[in-house]
Amino acid sequence: MVRLKQYNDTDASGVKIMSEYYRFRKLDRLLEGEDSELEQQMIYFASAEQLNDPMEGLRDIFWCGDKIVWTNLFKNYVYCLHRTYLNVKIFGDDFKLSPEFIPVWGRWDQPETPEIDKLFNVGWDRISQDTGLNGMIDNIVKAKRKARVNEILFYLSSFHVKALAMIQNIHVEQGLAPKEERNQFDSLYKPMVLSDSQFFELLPQLEKEYDNFSEVTSSITNGMSGDLYLAHKYFRRNTTTKNLEQNRQLLIFDFPRFYLDQIQRILWPRWYAACFTKNYQNSSLWGNYGDEHRGVCLIFEDEETGVLSLNQVTGWSFSRSDTEEKTREHWNFAPMTFHDVSYAGQVGEVDFFQSIGRLPLPILMKLWYTDKDGNISECASQAMKNEADEEHWQKKYWDNFIRDITVKTRDWEYERESRLILYGLLDDELEEHRRKLTYDFNSLKGIIFGIRTLDEHKVKIIEIIEKKCRDEGRTEFKFFQAYYSPKDGDIRRREIKLSFSGINDSSDDVS
Repeated sequence: MVRLKQYNDTDASGVKIMSEYYRFRKLDRLLEGEDSELEQQMIYFASAEQLNDPMEGLRDIFWCGDKIVWTNLFKNYVYCLHRTYLNVKIFGDDFKLSPEFIPVWGRWDQPETPEIDKLFNVGWDRISQDTGLNGMIDNIVKAKRKARVNEILFYLSSFHVKALAMIQNIHVEQGLAPKEERNQFDSLYKPMVLSDSQFFELLPQLEKEYDNFSEVTSSITNGMSGDLYLAHKYFRRNTTTKNLEQNRQLLIFDFPRFYLDQIQRILWPRWYAACFTKNYQNSSLWGNYGDEHRGVCLIFEDEETGVLSLNQVTGWSFSRSDTEEKTREHWNFAPMTFHDVSYAGQVGEVDFFQSIGRLPLPILMKLWYTDKDGNISECASQAMKNEADEEHWQKKYWDNFIRDITVKTRDWEYERESRLILYGLLDDELEEHRRKLTYDFNSLKGIIFGIRTLDEHKVKIIEIIEKKCRDEGRTEFKFFQAYYSPKDGDIRRREIKLSFSGINDSSDDVS
């Protein structure tokens, strides 16, 4: 992981003072292999899943809108459920399904074949009419609530098994599945401990009795789709083939929860972070990220306040021949801004229906903001009235994106973190080579050796730096030794007085 320190931007006379940013590194990453970070001048951008806090990127998303957007949300869900069912039927256990295969980007208006189009439309019509879904949507719209994730999970789970059974029965009717599979899921209806009609009857009373209603819905949904589904999985292990096939388990039990995780991908791009700190003096940081004080801390200095330039993909070009098409990436140095992490403990609200920013406008309008009769949802109006409103929406959209990926709980406040953020506009996931960015050597101002860094590793690091200084014609680079200060009760640094003899000539001596 990585971290930062920043001083005041100007001194008493108003002269700008450069800012220092600290990045703790373990020696295996810094020195070993083809991707040795010091030799390559590399900064690696980690995905949220690779960071050490499972709460990274957590957002307080709510759903609130008119019947048009709610209907299209459930239609997207049924589309994804149908396609996942097809994949399970086609691939069986030969192919391991994962949540990433749930097609939340799917275009039900552009089916691959007329047969798939017919199956989906028949399924959607039957599900929306015969599962009570239309009535549930009417109740949701009437309540005018900011429904959080757990409440949405309740709605999805309340009709999920019925919808899945209808999809399977349609396939049986069309001769695409054996007759023995008809009504196969009847026994799974029982885990529903509370119907959606009962939920809406209790809703006014529950809202009056509880200050934090989202925790109430969390308790309800966890009891319904968590504990009871777990028990159902356990007992099914003996009634089928000892182990319920993983793909069927995802389809039957886990799909509503996985769908909710995946549908959030249409809001903002997948992001990656390189983390720095403002506090190299904290012993815990050295212990956690500096390889138990055996690693080092890199010192970067910004070219201008809060900015570091890195070599990254800045564009693409395309070429076509008679035999193939080629895409070429263009790499250039471009500035990246440091974003200080906030330790507020709570994230800001995100309006799902007002934050769908990753779909092209025509698709967004057609699949989310328009009903079958051509009526436009009120959720579309705010961002699309005129150019000024669109610019305001864009600014708020990106402000919220950065806000929610630079907030952590107060438990992490000692880190005093700041991070660089990388994301792709065209690609949902950036390949690893596009997350290994390089810096100008002149941005690296010094290195702090840990209290337990071995001399042999220090010598190797100094050798690499001396060669780079000679290649760059650079005459100054600072090394420091970390030590514990009994007086201050934290980690301090003292400068190691090294002179590189003949940096500008052919001498290789280090004294």
